Amino acid sequence: MCTRHLFSVLGIASLLLSACGDDGGGEECTCPAASVQTIGHRGSGDSSEENPLPENTLPSVLAAMENGADGVEIDIQLSADGVLVLMHDAEVDGTTDGTGCVNALTVEELKALDAGHPGAIGEGYTIPTFAEVLAAFDGGLLDVELKVETGHAACEDTDREATVAALLADLEGFPRERLVVSSFDAEILSMVREADPTIRLALIAVGAGSIEIAGTAGFDAVALLWATVGPSDIADAHARGLDFWVWTLDDEADAERLIDLGIDGVITNDVPTILALRERMCEDSACPLR
Repeated sequence: MCTRHLFSVLGIASLLLSACGDDGGGEECTCPAASVQTIGHRGSGDSSEENPLPENTLPSVLAAMENGADGVEIDIQLSADGVLVLMHDAEVDGTTDGTGCVNALTVEELKALDAGHPGAIGEGYTIPTFAEVLAAFDGGLLDVELKVETGHAACEDTDREATVAALLADLEGFPRERLVVSSFDAEILSMVREADPTIRLALIAVGAGSIEIAGTAGFDAVALLWATVGPSDIADAHARGLDFWVWTLDDEADAERLIDLGIDGVITNDVPTILALRERMCEDSACPLR
């Protein structure tokens, strides 16, 4: 008889462990790789020559899910007129044919830009609003990264209160079990928690010092730069009740090492590679991934 265990990763009830009784001894057959969420970075990956779909566009988001991702990570910022739009950088220069700070442009001005830069100009890509993505995203986990601190001398930081208000307005009716809100900014995450305790929160960081911060604040997860992660970091996070994700990891060997160490999720530009790795790891352990 085959039984299944459900494990909640950032509020998503997912099939993670398969137990197949036909192993002679009746012992549970478990595959740790099955529990690792594969999350598309900025949709199906950041903009590059290798990635034909521009990052943080609706086609990129949908393509990641079509490729089998468990979910997608997107970046959102507030426009000058209070509309949340998808964009990673503080300025539009890097991924569109325009110039200027995202939070200094209206949604109409942002929508008029060609979001196919640098490799797909003229192919009809536009900057989507957060509301447009929510309307089209009908399955899987949505990891929404809030951008408020620009880190850019030419661009002022975005108002946190206005960002949280716009976020909650757009999220009305969206299933909380399919949502996590993340940010490098612990202050805005705490504001989201106060405004809506049902939303799962993940603190993004480069170093392990954020694990204590996230645990003390009562967040649900940490997401660390993969190259900075050691075994003690993962154990520390789990001891504090935090899920442990890594970003942005594309290399198969490094992914296998970290999966073996017990991470809960991988944010990646290469969804097919990570999915294939998980499949192989489960086959090697004689336990099916799905």
